[in-house]
Amino acid sequence: MQAFDIKKKFVNKTKEAASLLRTVNMAEAKMKTLMDQAKAAKQAQDEAEEKAGAAEAVAKVRNDEKKKAEAKTTDAQ
Repeated sequence: MQAFDIKKKFVNKTKEAASLLRTVNMAEAKMKTLMDQAKAAKQAQDEAEEKAGAAEAVAKVRNDEKKKAEAKTTDAQ
């Protein structure tokens, strides 16, 4: 009788451990997914900032060219 009770407790503890292991594995998978999403978001943000910087540089060059053209027009008149 005692051996039966011990075996029953062992089976229950084994099931509980398996359940906890599944929970941990699911949590790890969710964490990996979130880390991948964060990495992708950071990369997109970096690319957007880089494009914004390039656009600002182009706008500055165009503005300088416009001022030079206006100065030439003024000098020509």
